[in-house]
Amino acid sequence: MKKKLMTLLILILAFGAAFGIVLAAKDSIVIYLGIRMFRVIEFGLCGIGIAVIGGSAISSAVTVSKLQDQIETEKQEQLALEEQHKKQTARLSMQNKLDNATLRRILNQKAQDSWSICAGSIEQCTGQLASMDSLQERLSKLLEQNGADTLYDTEDVLDQAEQGMCANVRKVLNYMEVADNNKQEDMEMIREKADLCVTQNKEILDQSQEFVFALTEYLNRQGDSGADLSMLEIYKKTILESIGQQ
Repeated sequence: MKKKLMTLLILILAFGAAFGIVLAAKDSIVIYLGIRMFRVIEFGLCGIGIAVIGGSAISSAVTVSKLQDQIETEKQEQLALEEQHKKQTARLSMQNKLDNATLRRILNQKAQDSWSICAGSIEQCTGQLASMDSLQERLSKLLEQNGADTLYDTEDVLDQAEQGMCANVRKVLNYMEVADNNKQEDMEMIREKADLCVTQNKEILDQSQEFVFALTEYLNRQGDSGADLSMLEIYKKTILESIGQQ
């Protein structure tokens, strides 16, 4: 932008200088070339100057407009990012579904920042959440591969199990927010809460994995006399009761 403005200024000065020279040499031009030729040179020079300077001015105006549009676009993108960040910071609201990946990110951040003393337990918590995420994906592929349309409600069981694990993690994060990592008693309390979360989530994850294997066994026995849903119902009930007790 500055370069274009400088170019425009140079052009104005150049044509101003050229026009000044023509006026200064008016008498000589008239004597040697005639008044008509002087008028031709005068008007031609003016026309060229107006065209070039006007074109440069229009180009500069277009550049300014594009720059303003770019600034506005960047502003809107920044506002969108801020809005997205606000939505993420409200992720622990009890009215919303807890997000597995977001909780893992927060846990990792806590381990790196204020609660590195619990890094071991936090790493286990994030690993458990990641395992549940992977288990859900594998269950979805299993059902799709077998065309088990009538069993898609089993995905809801793992969704509830995942929410139970996320709720346990949320409890730890909430304690971290109000605890003082400079106090020994607070650090011990957070360590205990994190260890409890690991124990509870391990139970939920183990039961969920057993549930998926029982479902796999059921699908493998389709058409056999031993194929029934009783074992699936037992695992389903066990998982839901486990979540309800925590």
